[in-house]
Amino acid sequence: MRWLFLVPLATGVISGYISQKASDDITYLTAAITAISLFLSLVLAPWQVQLGLLLLVLLLVGQIWQKNNSHQEEAKIPKSDTEKKYLYRGVIYSQERPQPETMTEDAAGKYRGVALNISPQKTARTPSTKARKYRGVTIEPDA
Repeated sequence: MRWLFLVPLATGVISGYISQKASDDITYLTAAITAISLFLSLVLAPWQVQLGLLLLVLLLVGQIWQKNNSHQEEAKIPKSDTEKKYLYRGVIYSQERPQPETMTEDAAGKYRGVALNISPQKTARTPSTKARKYRGVTIEPDA
């Protein structure tokens, strides 16, 4: 196993410690030395160390991804058939749908000379009377 990667690793750790304790302009220089040294030690490390670091990073990313997905799934579980919860950009909201008005009497008419009867089972869609928000601006419905 090559031990040459320990030299830039130690340099990076020491310069990182100095950058945490310093409060002057030297902080930027030591932070740059830390980043370069850690990258160089990763490149010079044996493949076993690189593989171990890769597996560690994949496990951590997988746990974070699983945590975020479980949070989104919890927000999408409906409480009932009429009320559903949604998640958009981290904000949980529920969408209320207005009940459409139904026709109470038959409507009759002619189309191209043929008599038509419209039964009351059909529903007419009504526009929403609720004020909505789009990109922070409240939009009032037409009355």
